[in-house]
Amino acid sequence: MTGCLDENAILEWLEGRLPATRIAEHEAHVAGCPSCRALVATLAEAGIVEDDPAAMMVAPTLPNGEPVDSDDLASSAVDDGELLPSLPPEFELLGFLGAGGMGRVFLAEDRQLQRKVALKLIHPRLLSDDGSLQRLLLEARATARLAHPHIVTIYRVGEHAGAPYLALEYLDGQTLRQLLERASRPLDPEKIAELALAIAEALEHAHGQGVLHRDLKPDNIMVPVDGRLRVLDFGLSSLVAD
Repeated sequence: MTGCLDENAILEWLEGRLPATRIAEHEAHVAGCPSCRALVATLAEAGIVEDDPAAMMVAPTLPNGEPVDSDDLASSAVDDGELLPSLPPEFELLGFLGAGGMGRVFLAEDRQLQRKVALKLIHPRLLSDDGSLQRLLLEARATARLAHPHIVTIYRVGEHAGAPYLALEYLDGQTLRQLLERASRPLDPEKIAELALAIAEALEHAHGQGVLHRDLKPDNIMVPVDGRLRVLDFGLSSLVAD
């Protein structure tokens, strides 16, 4: 994205009315833009938004301490060691995949297994927030219960430098929202039925294992290049007692 956000763009971001990729772009931009953080603070003081998420954001910096351009933060590339988070030694950082309310997701390589993973790292500002930590743990427990072709696979849960992380199956593709928004014409009925059946089968399996997703939406459904749909993000799920 280019340029600063206006009031309407900030409201759309804070109210969750944007695709996941746009939310990541907005969060990255505000994190590195003092003007936009000031506008969010003004809206919060005026009562237009309930709180001030920008006040919790720390402008990202490079290893040499210089500020990171906000557009670079939202890009998928990580070059020459820029934007490097503190990763567990068993992973090699390859790129930036996206950002959300709890943290950021990076493309990494598992050095031992020699496969790509999506590494979800909680934001440092949330390490003292029990709710965010519990949500990440809940996502790990819920996903670990499930083994289904249409549900993302979790490979590893761990902690590094005092921060928890999840290593998930890396899916190269687009979300269902992106697929629908980018389609030049409505999807064929056969394709719609195929996607709906895959989602239903994934939820049936999850329910059978005592997991209720509770946040199913196009942003949490991935359609990878391999064509096999996956349901993602069980961070708000409910685990039913066995």
